[in-house]
Amino acid sequence: MREKRREEREREHREREKKEKQKRERGEKRERERRKRERNMRERRRETEERVREREREREKKDRERKEGENREKQERERGEKRKEGERRERKKRERERKREGKKRGRERDREKRKRGKKVEREQGAEKGERNRWKRGREREGERERKGIMEREKRSERKIDKGQKI
Repeated sequence: MREKRREEREREHREREKKEKQKRERGEKRERERRKRERNMRERRRETEERVREREREREKKDRERKEGENREKQERERGEKRKEGERRERKKRERERKREGKKRGRERDREKRKRGKKVEREQGAEKGERNRWKRGREREGERERKGIMEREKRSERKIDKGQKI
C-alpha cells in the first residue's frame, strides 16, 4: 500500500515536473519568438529609415543638380546677352566710324570737285562765270523779295505804318 502511494506520488511528481518543464519551454519559446519578432521589426524599421534617408539624399542631389543647371543656364544666357550687347555696341561704333569716314571722304571729294570746278570755270572763261553770277544774283533777288513780303506782313499785323518807328 505504501509502495503504491509512493509510486503514485512519484508519478504525480514526475507529471507535475513534466508539465512545468513543458510550460517553461513554451514560455521560453514564446520569449524567443517575441525577441525574434522585435529584432525583425527593428531591422525592417532600420531598413525603411535607411531607404527614406537614401531617397532624401537622392532628392537633394537632384535638386542641387537642377539648381546648378538653372544657374548655369542663367549665367550662359546673361553671358550671351552681354556678348550681344557688346557686339551691338561694336557694330554701332564701326557704323559711326564708317559714317565719319564717309563724311570725310565726301568732304574731300567735294573739295576736289570745287577745285576742279574753279579750274574749269577759269579755263572756260567769263561766259560760264557770268552765267553763275547771274544765277546767284537772281536767287538773291528772290530772297530779298520774300524778306520784303514777310516784313510787310509783320507790319500789317502790328498795324504799324512804314513811317512810324518801332
